[in-house]
Amino acid sequence: MNEAPLTTITIAQSYAQTFLDDANLQAWANKAFGKGMAVHIGVDFQRPPVEADAPWISIFPAAMRTGPQRGSIEHDLVLIVGISDNVITTTGSYSEMRGLKRLSCELLPKLQKCMDFALPKARLQEMEVEFEIGNHPLLEAIIFVTVIESRPTGLRR
Repeated sequence: MNEAPLTTITIAQSYAQTFLDDANLQAWANKAFGKGMAVHIGVDFQRPPVEADAPWISIFPAAMRTGPQRGSIEHDLVLIVGISDNVITTTGSYSEMRGLKRLSCELLPKLQKCMDFALPKARLQEMEVEFEIGNHPLLEAIIFVTVIESRPTGLRR
């Protein structure tokens, strides 16, 4: 019995549930920000998440690539992660935004670990991250993700 292929939206739903259920991620958010990580698939464009809503993750299904000769189906998603952190630590002439360190060194590895284990039939192929600091103290990471779902040989017709 063949299972139906994943869709980009079902991948987004799996990621969302994994982020919500991950005790390590939620404990980190509670400790760092005093509340759990909110997770959305898409956003209400009349009221997009703002600094007061942080920490949050918005997941957007972006694209899918398939074809009869392909040995896999590729799914692209975009995750936008927002945290609020206005602490700047300074030692002598060196300054560092704590929020960037939290995003890059603490949160992103947790998200990647969640994504690595969220889908038994697919794997995280690629992850590209851009940081947005223009709305400081709201700091955002825009994460472009490609997920590969292998296709059994019999389905390549």
